[in-house]
Amino acid sequence: MSLLYADTPAAAVNAVAGAAGADAGPVSPLDSILHSPLPVMVIIFGLFWWLFIRPQQKQQKERESQLKQLKEGDKVVLVSGVHATVAKVENDDIVYLTIAEGVRVKAQRTAVDRKLNPEGGAAAAKAG
Repeated sequence: MSLLYADTPAAAVNAVAGAAGADAGPVSPLDSILHSPLPVMVIIFGLFWWLFIRPQQKQQKERESQLKQLKEGDKVVLVSGVHATVAKVENDDIVYLTIAEGVRVKAQRTAVDRKLNPEGGAAAAKAG
């Protein structure tokens, strides 16, 4: 058997050991798993999930909980950047917002980007 046409890395090791005259004995299945690219791919996927996907899911859950807790008088910033005050929460989807004195708009709850602290800073900025 040639080293160029070895089926597995373990087979290549056996071929080299056989060429040297030493009997390598039975090959463990763990050797073929550790020499395959599968563990590396699993580790890379795990790191990708831990660094990118998990924080985004956590941020999404936090935003959803903030939107569910909206009540009258809360200061909010819309996705468009407009600052408003919640005037009325009609149901799970609709909120009425006061943008300026005498200006009241009806908007989807998902149009709210974040809720502001009473001090005027963003609630998400202090948490992160």
